[in-house]
Amino acid sequence: MKGKPALAVLLVLLCFLGSNGCTNHAVEVVVLNHPEHVSTEWSTFSFPESFKAKPGRIQELYAAVSAEKQVGELGLRAPDGNTFWPETEIESSDGQWLPLKSRGFGEDGDKAIFFDSALSGNGKKYVAVRLKSVSPITISGLSWYDYDPQDQW
Repeated sequence: MKGKPALAVLLVLLCFLGSNGCTNHAVEVVVLNHPEHVSTEWSTFSFPESFKAKPGRIQELYAAVSAEKQVGELGLRAPDGNTFWPETEIESSDGQWLPLKSRGFGEDGDKAIFFDSALSGNGKKYVAVRLKSVSPITISGLSWYDYDPQDQW
């Protein structure tokens, strides 16, 4: 009996250390992993399975777009020289389309555009995302991330 409390404490400690102290690691849902053209008409991409926005976590959409079209925080450059962000919406399981706000490009300066969801942690289930663009673009990938803002990943 003497060793059981110590063993329980050791197991809890190992679980905590094994998770880097984080109980809810970042989750990536790959929505699209091949090139797809986006034009002035909505292009809709379904999630492999629906997911729920959890309280206290952040949800973001990463759309990989060719780097030569990037114009800093202004967005993407159209052939006519104007800048724009693609319109992006997410569909909840009740069929409602909700807009996502553009946020900028990835820290690594790579090809990713981020769409920050003001819907983070609202507990709704989501099933799809759609994009349209005033100037045609090609996206090479689309991923939805769910993470705890305190996690270092």
